[in-house]
Amino acid sequence: VWEVAKRTNIVRAGRNSGFRNVPDPVRGTRGHLVKPASGRIEDTVPLNSPGTQAILAQARNATAAQPLVVCMGGPATAAADAYLLDNSIADKMVVVFVDLPDGMRGFNGWSDGWAAYIALVKLRLVHVPFTLSPDALPRLSKQWIRDNLPDSEAKAYMLSLVLDVANGGDGDADGMTAVTVRRPDYVQAVKRVSFSHWIVADGHEVPMFRDDPNGRAIVVTQASGAIATEEYKRAFTNPAAWSSAPPPPSFPVTLEAENMPTKMPIGNGAAVAGGWKLWGTGDYVEQTVTFPATGAYRFDITARGPFAGGAWCLMDLRIDQVAVARV
Repeated sequence: VWEVAKRTNIVRAGRNSGFRNVPDPVRGTRGHLVKPASGRIEDTVPLNSPGTQAILAQARNATAAQPLVVCMGGPATAAADAYLLDNSIADKMVVVFVDLPDGMRGFNGWSDGWAAYIALVKLRLVHVPFTLSPDALPRLSKQWIRDNLPDSEAKAYMLSLVLDVANGGDGDADGMTAVTVRRPDYVQAVKRVSFSHWIVADGHEVPMFRDDPNGRAIVVTQASGAIATEEYKRAFTNPAAWSSAPPPPSFPVTLEAENMPTKMPIGNGAAVAGGWKLWGTGDYVEQTVTFPATGAYRFDITARGPFAGGAWCLMDLRIDQVAVARV
């Protein structure tokens, strides 16, 4: 919940600064996948989450020739989770992952070694080591940000933090995955690998690579930090990205449950005439709304439900995950 709220604030800062086509943040998986006693991927219990469902929805509409590219700046949990729920997406999705060159024993792989293994052996994995030499990181100093970006909420936010704690004050390892998509000339050499063996790193089992010309996974062995930094500067200084801030939405706003981006759980929920069915306790629909100003707002809710078990069904209205009314 805290991470979704934090990212919502980041998205709001970007939109208020003029960024367009920035999607709402969606909650990912909680916890990590657990390796089953059998050691068989097929026996893994999926976690499911709005983020998992978002990946599934896009991957199902993709093809092997035009796959969904998932740029991951953390564990491979959500991508592996999506595969567990629908094996047919394996060839319709490319997972671009950041970790160490000889295996998935860095923080991202260490955080969920079983998900990393699933991505390695079942998905189309492109593995970008953040320790490449010479340096392949995109780098923007705070001085460059001060001198080159227009004053805005987004600029103030960027100046308030360190881009990547693992790579110094101006390096962004997680951004390497996005650069691979934007700049084909960024990656300059690769090799194919497959699963070799497990090691235990700080108490977590993690998969390691072996060179394999016929391997399913690709590991980047050389990339250009200069090109990555050039692409960052190009993107951040693009005048179209810093257009005037969008006007606040006009009110009243009508939100249709069946059109909301997050609907949980997917398995029991279903579209019904004029709405979306919430099956039981814990089911919910969710959408981000930006209010134009601090103040009091009235919510008119249209809902229906059966009388069962001696009581009418109840529904909470929540704002920032906090229940503010029950109807």
